[in-house]
Amino acid sequence: MQDEKKHVERHRGPSFEKPKNMRQSIKDIAVFAKKLLPLLLISIICAIFSSIFAIIAPDHLTDLINTITSGIMSGINFKEVKNISIILGIIYILSLLFGIMQGVISAHVANKLSQNLRSAMSKKINKLPLKYFDEHAYGDILSRITNDVDQIGMSINQSLGTFISSVTQLVGSII
Repeated sequence: MQDEKKHVERHRGPSFEKPKNMRQSIKDIAVFAKKLLPLLLISIICAIFSSIFAIIAPDHLTDLINTITSGIMSGINFKEVKNISIILGIIYILSLLFGIMQGVISAHVANKLSQNLRSAMSKKINKLPLKYFDEHAYGDILSRITNDVDQIGMSINQSLGTFISSVTQLVGSII
């Protein structure tokens, strides 16, 4: 019976335990991220600017299309088309650059946070009594630590920028 459960668990993929106290877990992670707060804020600002430029761009694209379609019969004003195209290109490039900066900074923050968590866990493991290691498989302990820290790092790296960009785009689109 237990072999069947292990077989089913292996094929379902890893199961994730929820923390017993989610608020406390978030507070604990925030303590590790406290030193990284300035970079985190810069990442948030970059995500906001990237989203703002992405929201502004379609208005200029509409102007470009209207200029071209209105000039089909009477003659296209290529100087105006050129000016609008340059502005549109600059807006898209700025959106791209801010998006790249946000991604790089988020990745750096996630990696630094993971490094800080691993260091703290290493110190904690070194303080554990030998009896703990006799009762638990050492590979299981290391696997758990590695998986948990990697999961936290990936979540911060992927979710933070996406969340900020999505909220900014929603608010900007409504405005």
